[in-house]
Amino acid sequence: FRPVALVPAFQAAETVGEVVDGLLRHVPEVLVVDDGSKDASGAVAARAGARVLRLDVNSGKGTAIRAGLATLLESDATHVAFVDADGQHDPADLPALLEAAREGDPFVIGSRMADREAIPAARYRTNEIGSRILSRMTGFEVKDGQSGYRVLSTNLLRQFRLSARGYSIETEILLK
Repeated sequence: FRPVALVPAFQAAETVGEVVDGLLRHVPEVLVVDDGSKDASGAVAARAGARVLRLDVNSGKGTAIRAGLATLLESDATHVAFVDADGQHDPADLPALLEAAREGDPFVIGSRMADREAIPAARYRTNEIGSRILSRMTGFEVKDGQSGYRVLSTNLLRQFRLSARGYSIETEILLK
């Protein structure tokens, strides 16, 4: 069991260092994909201990994730933890997701839906409706379909041919 973390980052210099530091308490490697940031996101991530892959031009979250996966799926990693660079996902929650993966779940999604106050009302409602639709489409209970906090096995990820460039990458992965 060798999980690694993949963190797409754009203009996240204020938060990415703390995210990387927290993740390295639970995984041996963090790959930050700096998606053409104009700030010091990549440098801050590197100082915190991440390996950094820099994209010259901002191309969107999906492109950053696909670039990171191209690198990580060539490694000996068994699982990839997807974590956003903006600090909305608490690295202290990662052990629970990793434990579910260790026990055999190939796809684990962290849910923000339990804390209704943490999400603006309109976004909460649209996410709730979207998650119900995704649950019907996939045949699996999906509580937070738009959560970027996930752990997937590399065996499962290698089966996907992803094409999304933006935030729709989360939905594309769920559907595939």
